[in-house]
Amino acid sequence: MYAPLRLLYSLRPHAPTGLLFGALAAGFMFALSPFSIPDVADQFGIGIGAAGMLSAVQVGGFGVVNLLAGRIFAPSVRLLRTGLLLLVAMDILSAVSPAFTPLVIFRAFAGVGAGLITWVAWADSMGEKRRFADVAAIGPIGAIIGAPILGGLVEYGGFRIAYAFLALFGATIFLLPQHLVSRPTHRTRRVSSSRSNLILLLALAILTLAGSSLFIYAAGIANEHFGLGPLAVSFAFSLNAAGGVIATRLELARFPTMFWFFAIIVSIFAVSIDFSVIAFYVGMTLWGFAFWMALPRVLRMLAQRSLSPDERIGDAQAGMAFGRALGPLVGAPLATAGAFLGLGALAASGMVLAGVMVGGVELFRRGRQEPSVASLLWRA
Repeated sequence: MYAPLRLLYSLRPHAPTGLLFGALAAGFMFALSPFSIPDVADQFGIGIGAAGMLSAVQVGGFGVVNLLAGRIFAPSVRLLRTGLLLLVAMDILSAVSPAFTPLVIFRAFAGVGAGLITWVAWADSMGEKRRFADVAAIGPIGAIIGAPILGGLVEYGGFRIAYAFLALFGATIFLLPQHLVSRPTHRTRRVSSSRSNLILLLALAILTLAGSSLFIYAAGIANEHFGLGPLAVSFAFSLNAAGGVIATRLELARFPTMFWFFAIIVSIFAVSIDFSVIAFYVGMTLWGFAFWMALPRVLRMLAQRSLSPDERIGDAQAGMAFGRALGPLVGAPLATAGAFLGLGALAASGMVLAGVMVGGVELFRRGRQEPSVASLLWRA
């Protein structure tokens, strides 16, 4: 009976405002891509496939910096501000870019800036459960807020206005309080030798690869099956993000992690099968909820076998970024052919593999001793 009260209390942020808004700025960068790419193609007279390189280089820069950050840097306010400054500068240059080639370069470095911000936010939150939930919620919140704002800006003012808005939004974050958690470092080696952590990292990459192979084409599926236009489809994406926000504020510890992978599989078929528009909306909502129930648990499992809580967060973010980049390429042939049921089966197969890998690690670790860093995790 107290669950609604606990949910309302959990909505109060526990992470610094500047850190959360920095992560939101990074999320807005990705939220803009689906809207900016067609306009960039039109403005520069290139194909939409070529314009899609903007998304690829952003994800590439984001993934590389997350892969390297944990091996080179420690989370710090200076690093957060460096990433934010780089992101703002690249947004300004993107807004005035005279040609497509320099725009590609600017977006690659924007991905680097967003990667630094995101890595600092996740790495700093790994030691406290409430901060972790705050940072996890930023992704779906950014999708809810960013999609209608950025889509409207592109529709009525073009991609340059949208990039200018991102630059202005990022610049205002420097006025907000920014501080990180100070905690002791318990590292005797740079990276834990845990082999099960490597399996979890691979599972995360497969999770996002399988999901993005279908999710990126959800709008096309809705239009083909049910004749839904952009506005109606955007409502489905908002429901997906809203489900994610709710999930980041709940525990539901009685359900094993594999249960949420199974829920994602159910939602995949609800989205890809020409059954009913209600099933499509329910599937999109369930997908967001189940994904954000599963992801934080896997990240916690990584931290539990690490020498410090933030050790593997960069590797996890990089793996998921590369999965998101490859997924649309894997699903493109089936999506182009209109074989949406086959595309759903392909995505579900990858999700089964990722779920089995995570479930196997859970069973393997049951009853085994955790490293000493486990006592530092999830301070209330």
